[in-house]
Amino acid sequence: MIDMLLALGVEPYEPNPQIMERCIEQHATAYEIPPAVAKAMLMVEGGRVGTIKANTNGTYDLGVAQINTMNLPLIQQHFPDIDAKSLVFDPCASIQVSMWFLDRKIQQRDGSLWEGVGDYNSRTPRVRVTYLYRVMEAYQQVVLYEKSYDW
Repeated sequence: MIDMLLALGVEPYEPNPQIMERCIEQHATAYEIPPAVAKAMLMVEGGRVGTIKANTNGTYDLGVAQINTMNLPLIQQHFPDIDAKSLVFDPCASIQVSMWFLDRKIQQRDGSLWEGVGDYNSRTPRVRVTYLYRVMEAYQQVVLYEKSYDW
């Protein structure tokens, strides 16, 4: 499936901001994740519609939330209608799966949001701490930006 998607040769592009905002609000709220945290994670992940990024271990990160293909079997157990193509080209599907996946990580960490955020990327201590630091920095930017528009 990934080879077929790569063969399409689609140049990744930025998703519609209004669609992203709506999808983040809907899916983050559904899993009781602060939307600002979801936005920060998506900023750090840096995916775009059409993104298929190869990893050194032979897997790929897909779409706006950079969902790793190693998780596809688990994802399809819970979301039978979401496949690799959906994750690559449908930003809402990518966000929905990422919020579900983050929620699983939070539950595995006894409800700790930030521990779950770190585990979203990796359980390897050095890697997860680096990721968590980057998300926390992005979170501060999101919060400051959103405060600047509070009237």
